[in-house]
Amino acid sequence: MIYPAAEESILTGKDCLEFRWLNNYFGIRYFVFKIYKGYNMYAQGLMYKQNVPADNSSIKIEPVLFEDGQVYTWSLLAIGLNGETGDKSFHSFKVIK
Repeated sequence: MIYPAAEESILTGKDCLEFRWLNNYFGIRYFVFKIYKGYNMYAQGLMYKQNVPADNSSIKIEPVLFEDGQVYTWSLLAIGLNGETGDKSFHSFKVIK
């Protein structure tokens, strides 16, 4: 996970928040990208979910999804060609608008 990787993400004047990760997509079918409100990755906190093609290494989300001062956690899970899953990566950040 490359960005956002700091404790705070400043969205002032931005038209999107771009999430970026390292991608060596050999053997990967797609990524499961999720955003949760708060630090916990429970179903009731899930705000956004998208399957991202294997050849992508970023996704852009509009800032209207985020509240000023709120903490969010994003996670990424690689799904292999045979359906196997890799380790889930995640990072929490606070939004500043």
